[in-house]
Amino acid sequence: MMMTEVLIVGYGNPLAGDDAAGWRAAEALEARFRDPAVRVVACRQLTPELAEEVARAALVIFLDAGVDAPPGALHCRPVGRPPDAMLFSHQMTPEAVIETSERLYGRRPEAVLFSVGARSFQAGAGLSSEVERALPVLLDQVCELVKRALAARGQSSSSGQPPESEADLFSVMH
Repeated sequence: MMMTEVLIVGYGNPLAGDDAAGWRAAEALEARFRDPAVRVVACRQLTPELAEEVARAALVIFLDAGVDAPPGALHCRPVGRPPDAMLFSHQMTPEAVIETSERLYGRRPEAVLFSVGARSFQAGAGLSSEVERALPVLLDQVCELVKRALAARGQSSSSGQPPESEADLFSVMH
């Protein structure tokens, strides 16, 4: 199984207002990363088929629009384990994708979810001004996390030292 250091998955409907935030962020990040250790995927929704790619990654970064924060507000959290009921619903979550990866392929990589608060999910609308303003900050935070993750992996494999602690690695989130 060929490994990827970092897998970035931006998801959402590119034709439904702020729901396009994850998709648009993934497109922008794909243009920034020419490193074979980083793979970027833009998709409309999370599906069980992503579990195979997730299993090949050391770190997975999910990008999405959120309804739990004010428009344009950025939030990042580690992806934990889902309640059992969530695993077999019709809507996949980052937790369910990671859990599916572990169940099918025996791998549970580190994972985080970056979300940006959305104003509208109106079909045919573009991004709200709040989300437009938040995207460059989101991109910078994701790039910083990727840089830290790659440096930590390089440090642990080349020097024999353990990688940075999770708290250090994800301090970009705060």
